[in-house]
Amino acid sequence: MLIEFKVGNFLSFKKIQTLKMAPVLENVKGTRFGEVSDTMFVFGPNGSGKSNLIKAMSFSRDLILKGYSSINPKRFYRMQGPSYFEFVMSIDGVVYSYGFEIRLENMMRQSEWLYILSSEKDVCIYEYEALADKKPTSKSNNLICKLEIAAEHLSDEHFTKVRKWIKESLTIEESRLHDMVVRVSNNFPEFLKSGLSKTDTGITDVYLEPFKNDEIPINLIRHIQDIDEMDSDGTYFVIVNGNNMKRGWFILIRREKECTKYYNISLIHGDYCPPTIDCESLGTMRIISILAFLSKIKNGGTIIIDEFECSIHTLVVNELIDIFKKSAGHESQIISTTHKVQLLCHGNLNADNFSFIDSDRSAKSGSCLHSMRAVKSDIIKDRRRAYLDGRMAALPYFIDNRE
Repeated sequence: MLIEFKVGNFLSFKKIQTLKMAPVLENVKGTRFGEVSDTMFVFGPNGSGKSNLIKAMSFSRDLILKGYSSINPKRFYRMQGPSYFEFVMSIDGVVYSYGFEIRLENMMRQSEWLYILSSEKDVCIYEYEALADKKPTSKSNNLICKLEIAAEHLSDEHFTKVRKWIKESLTIEESRLHDMVVRVSNNFPEFLKSGLSKTDTGITDVYLEPFKNDEIPINLIRHIQDIDEMDSDGTYFVIVNGNNMKRGWFILIRREKECTKYYNISLIHGDYCPPTIDCESLGTMRIISILAFLSKIKNGGTIIIDEFECSIHTLVVNELIDIFKKSAGHESQIISTTHKVQLLCHGNLNADNFSFIDSDRSAKSGSCLHSMRAVKSDIIKDRRRAYLDGRMAALPYFIDNRE
């Protein structure tokens, strides 16, 4: 599970800021962090840096797994000096801290580390610090270490756990609807049908029709392969939204050993079956994609979504949270930016499930993160009203130019 994420000197983040999923416990023997939250919603006005927080997570994840060749630094470069990224995660009861600093102007690695954290003593597994006067001798020296480069410095156990968690357990999704492949649970069709029924989409049944080999459009198969690599056996849900094809598709793929089966998914509305998924509303498409992610993390994992509620009714958002709470395992997490202040009154959410991000208008420190606990929320009865009254900050600031 994700315990903390830190970012600094990246886009609107100037000073290092921390998204905390668990409180830090002081003077508690044998314990460093408190109970890790399974849900976190980050509030803030437009332009405060909420989407930049998601971009920082996505940028650092891509850099760790894919290396320099996958990154266009010009999209993110803003200031001189190294940008800072750090993940603190719990894997099989062990707390790891993996992070790095990198200069975006030339993609030079400044520092990098992997630690095991405990309340007694931190254990250094790997650490790198660039010399101040050292210049790169070749392009390869500019690359951020993708963990496997440093494999000789890591025990196989720690290396495997950290990389597997970053690759398989950490999913980051932007608010824009796009083509995607999601590994889901084997009973996903039943889970999807139940979820669509509970969220009042008007969909009464989910029908799977197997493709025959000669019925699968070859350009569709090529398009699916371009979206993502399905490198292991399992069940995959595919959304092709039609932007790059003549029509959209929902497809279920089951892979077992060397056998791959494709199923076309149709959504039944009472006695009517739309000919393609292009007939569904944007909100319904969004609900379906979120249900796919909830299915993916039923048995553990962290899904990070930019604007969970995008195009979805407030009451449906509440229902999706309840579905997550009822179906997810104890190591499953949802982290999302949001504008839905009604969530502050959700019965299954408490002060540990909310954070706020604001922008320093003096432009000295940029985006600033703080938790609801930091504003002594225990004494606040109506969290929604307190937030809208400005007692938790992170509100839009309007200038009245009327004379």
